[in-house]
Amino acid sequence: MLTVLRALSTSVSLASFSGLALMGSLALQQASAQAQPATPTLPTNPIDSRPTNSGSGGIAPTAAYLPGYTTTVSFGGNTATNIQSSFGFFFDTNANLQLDGLGFSSQAAWGNGTTYTVKLWSYVNGGALPSDYTEIASSTFTHGTPYTFQDNYFWQSLGPISLPDTFTTDPTDQLGYVIAAIGDFSANSGNVQFETGTPTFNPNILNAGNGFNDASDPNGYFEVPIYDGGVGSTGYFNPNLSLVPGPLPVLGAAAGFGWTRRLRKRIRASK
Repeated sequence: MLTVLRALSTSVSLASFSGLALMGSLALQQASAQAQPATPTLPTNPIDSRPTNSGSGGIAPTAAYLPGYTTTVSFGGNTATNIQSSFGFFFDTNANLQLDGLGFSSQAAWGNGTTYTVKLWSYVNGGALPSDYTEIASSTFTHGTPYTFQDNYFWQSLGPISLPDTFTTDPTDQLGYVIAAIGDFSANSGNVQFETGTPTFNPNILNAGNGFNDASDPNGYFEVPIYDGGVGSTGYFNPNLSLVPGPLPVLGAAAGFGWTRRLRKRIRASK
């Protein structure tokens, strides 16, 4: 049986998923002798070009989206050839929000009708078991299809879909969200790279660290990016989410300190 160190809880539990043993929660696990996919190579290729159309021959009319975050100084990397992977990050909300769109980052290499899917899940019970995750939104992005372009991302509208507060109402850290882009990130022609960057998050979105997974997982492939990719509190930023505009939170010193402790708890295994 595979034994892992949970990052969101000090306890461990065992679950069966697709007939194979799977333990632990979100992805932030020990990097030592654990059976898991190989950690992706740290992205080092600068991503400087952000095409404003997705190969459709034109730009879809712009719409007002409020990104969950924006990034600067982005870098990309590639996975092994012809393997499905999932790259993203975990987060909390500190207000009751509404989701109105999902986004996928623009890269110049995207071509040949390649398809990627952006998915958003909520989780309960600290995300200890596969059954704790519920898919709440999904959008497929295909090269050659027109999409709205804004803030370096292509966007599709959704919902609105409610994203209840998982920070101020959850002192034991049992609730949260995870978003990922899923597809082939290898160096094959037409594929994009998985990417990191320097993020600026919407004040209502609290970043809880990166995650990845891929089809080489010896425990059985799970689209939720449950493993630590080694980039600390920085996430993998191919996927994005758009929020219905609303009031910004008022966070005092105590609230900020509480979040710092919480974030350290989530990423401690990656340091």
